[in-house]
Amino acid sequence: MSEDDRAAKAARARALLNKKKGKKAAGGPARTDTASPTPSSARAASPAISEGLVSPTPPSAAKGADVGDLFASAPSGGTDDWLSGLSREEGSPSILSPPPPQTSTPASARSPPPAASAASPTPNVHAPAPRSAQSIAPLLSPPASAVPSPQPPSAGPPVDSVELDALRAQVQSGQQTISLLVAEKSSLSAALDKLNGAQNQADETLQLLEQERKASQELRSRVAAAEKEASDGAAKSKELVARASALEDKCKEQERELQLTKGAVEDHKTEAEEASRRVRELEDQIQSDDRAERAEAALQNIQDRATELELQLSKLKQIHSTLKAERDSLDEKLAAVTESESSWRARHAAVSNQHAQLTKDITAVQAERDTHANKISSLETELSNTKEALSKSQAEVSRLTNEHIASMRSLQTAQTEARAASRRADEAERTQAELQAESSRLLAALEEVRPRVVELQDARMALTEKVNALEARVRERDAAIATLEADAHEAQARAEAAEEQLHEAQAIQERERAQAQDAADELQRGYAELQTELEEARLAVRDLEVERATNRQLVARQTAEIESWSSERSALREELAAVRHEADEAKLAHSEQEEFLERARTEAESLRTELEARTEELAAAVAERSGPMSPGLGEELLSSVRAQHGLELSAAQSQIRALQTQLFEADARVHSLQRQLAAAEDARGKRPFSPDPSRPASRAARTSSDELRRTSLSRRVSGGAGGAAPLQQNAFSAGLNLSPETRHKRKVSLGMLKARIDSEVAAAVASGVTSRAVSPGMHAHPPALETVKEDGAGKPQFLDESHIFWCSSCRGELVIL
Repeated sequence: MSEDDRAAKAARARALLNKKKGKKAAGGPARTDTASPTPSSARAASPAISEGLVSPTPPSAAKGADVGDLFASAPSGGTDDWLSGLSREEGSPSILSPPPPQTSTPASARSPPPAASAASPTPNVHAPAPRSAQSIAPLLSPPASAVPSPQPPSAGPPVDSVELDALRAQVQSGQQTISLLVAEKSSLSAALDKLNGAQNQADETLQLLEQERKASQELRSRVAAAEKEASDGAAKSKELVARASALEDKCKEQERELQLTKGAVEDHKTEAEEASRRVRELEDQIQSDDRAERAEAALQNIQDRATELELQLSKLKQIHSTLKAERDSLDEKLAAVTESESSWRARHAAVSNQHAQLTKDITAVQAERDTHANKISSLETELSNTKEALSKSQAEVSRLTNEHIASMRSLQTAQTEARAASRRADEAERTQAELQAESSRLLAALEEVRPRVVELQDARMALTEKVNALEARVRERDAAIATLEADAHEAQARAEAAEEQLHEAQAIQERERAQAQDAADELQRGYAELQTELEEARLAVRDLEVERATNRQLVARQTAEIESWSSERSALREELAAVRHEADEAKLAHSEQEEFLERARTEAESLRTELEARTEELAAAVAERSGPMSPGLGEELLSSVRAQHGLELSAAQSQIRALQTQLFEADARVHSLQRQLAAAEDARGKRPFSPDPSRPASRAARTSSDELRRTSLSRRVSGGAGGAAPLQQNAFSAGLNLSPETRHKRKVSLGMLKARIDSEVAAAVASGVTSRAVSPGMHAHPPALETVKEDGAGKPQFLDESHIFWCSSCRGELVIL
C-alpha cells in the first residue's frame, strides 16, 4: 500500500474522530456553577472524569437528549410548554445567529459548511469541538421550509439511523486503524530494539576477541622471553660447571705445589742434619785423635814437620770457626725453616678447609644446577603444553572470528531488512528469528570458549609466576657465579704469583734464603688476603640467603593476599546472588501487580460498558416517557443517574490510578535493585589486583544488566517526540497476526483512550458555552446549534501533558491526541 493511501486513510480516520467528537459535544450537558465531587488532582497520563459528567444540576434542553427525539415526541399543541421550559438569560453580551438553512443530502456531513462567528470569544475550549459541531450541525438543523412556519418540530426530517450506523462503523474502522497502527509501530520498535541489542552484543564480542588476541600476543612474547632466559640460564650453568671444574683443577695444582714445597723443606732438613752430623763427627775425631801424642813422641823425630803441623792446626782452627759459623747459620736457618714449616702447615690447613668449603659450595651449586635443569625441563614441558593450548585457542579464536564475521554480515543484512520493515513486516520477523538463533549460537560458542580462556589465563599466570621465580633464582645464581669467578681469578693470580715465587725460591734457595723468606712472607700475605676475600664471599652468600628468605616471605605474603582476595571475591559473588534473588522477587511482585492491574482494567471496562448500556436504557426510557411527563423532570432524572454512574466510574478510575501508582513504585524498586546489581558488578570489575584478569563473564553480566535496564525503561513513557505521528503507517497486515489476548488488551487500552477523548470533549463543551441569547424567531422554531469562537491564548500546546496518553498494554508506546 502506498504512502498516499495511508495518508488518505489517516485523514478519513481523523475526520471520523472529529465527527464523533461533534456528536458527543452535541449530547453533553452544560456547565453549572455547582461544585463537582470529582477530585481536582488527576494523573495526566490516565483519563479523568469531567465535571460535566458528575454535575448534579439539570442541563438545558438543547444539551439533554437528542434534538430529533424531542421534536418527534412532542405533541402538536405543546409548543408553548417546551418553550416555557427554556430559561432566558438577561443581559447577555453576545447574540448568536442561526446557521443558514441546509437543503443538501446526508452526504453533506462529510463537507460541513462554515460556521458563523460569535460576538465574544470563549476561553479554554479545544479545537476539535467547534469543528465537530459545525460538521454535525447540518444533520441536526431543520430544513429551510420549516423556518418560517410555526408547525411542531415533528414536521422536520429526523436524523437518519442508517447514516448514524454508518458513522459508527466508520468510527470503529478508524479505531481499528489506530490500533493496527499502534501494533505495527510497537512490533517494529521491538524488532529494532532486538536488532540493536544483537549488534551491541556482537560489538562486545568483537572487543573481547581483540582483547584475547592482545593477551595471547603478550603471552607469546613472554614465552619467547622465558625461552631465551632459560637458554641463557642453561649456558650460564654450563659455564659455571666449567669454571667449577677449572677451580677444582687449580685447587689440585695448589695441593701439588704445597706437597712440593713440603718435599723441599724436608730436603733442607736432611741437608741440615747431615751438616750437623759432620760437625759432630769432626768434633769426635778431634777429641779422639792421638796424633798429638804421636807427634810429641815423634817430635824429636819430625821437627821438620812441626811448623807444617802448626800451619795445619791454624788452618784447622780456621775451618772449625767457619764450620761453627756455618753451624750457627744452619741452626738459624733450621729454626726459620721450622717456623716456615709450621706456618706452611697452618696455611695448608686453611687451604684444605677452604678447599673443603669450596667443594661444598661446588656441590651446592651443582645441586642448584640440577634443580634448575629439572625446573627448566619442567618449564619446557609446560611451555610445550602452553604452546599447544595457545595453538588450540588460536584455532578457536579464528573460528570465532569467522563466526563473528558471518554474524556481522547477517546483522548488516538484518539491519537493511529492518529499514524496509514497514513494507516487509513478515520478512523482518523471519530475520529477527534468524538473528535470535544466530545470537544464541554465538552465545553458546562464547560460553564454550570462556572456560578455555579462563584456563589459559590461569596457566599464563602460573607460567609468569614460575618465570619470575626462575628469574630471581637465575639472578641469585649469576651473583654467586660472579663472586666465585672473581674469587677464582684472584686465587689463580695469587697462586701464579706464589708459584713464581716458589720457583724463584727453589732456584736461589742455596744463595738467597732471605729472599725466599721474604717471598714466603709475601705468599702468606697473599693467602691472608685470599682468606679475607673468601670471608667476604661467605658474607655475600649469607646476604643472598637472607635475600632468598625475604623473597620467600614476600611470596608467602602474596599468597595470603591472593587467598584474601579470593575470599573477598566469593563474598562479592554471594552478595551478587542475593541482589539477583531480590531482583527476581521484585520482578515476580511486579508481574503479579501487572496481572492485578489488568484485571482491574477489565473490570473498569466492563463497568464502562455497563454504564453505557444503562445510559442508553435511561435515554430510551426518557424518550418514551417524554410525552406525558415534563422534559425538565426527565432531564433531571437522567442527569442524576449519569452523575451516580460518573461517581462509580470515578471511584473505579481512582482505584486504577492507585494500582498504577503501586505498579510504578514496584517498577522503581526493580530499577533500584538493577542499579545496585550494576554497581556491584562494576565494583567487582574495578578491583585493583586479582590472580586472574578481568573475565568476559562480568562483561556478560554487565551486558545482561544493561539489557534489563533498557527493557524496563522502554516500558515507561519517554519524551513526546517518539510518537509524534503514528497515524502515518499502515498496520492492517500486522494486526491480523495478533493473538486474541493481545487484541483484547489493545481494545481495553483504546477504550480508555476513547473515554479520555470523550471526557475532554465534554469538559471543553461544558466550559465553552458561557452565554446564550435567543433571537425573536426562536420562540416559534426549534433551537439551532450555537457556534463559539476559541481564545487563542487558552489553547493547549502540542505535546504537552494533556495530549499524551500512556497505553499500559503496549511497550514503550505514546499516543498523541
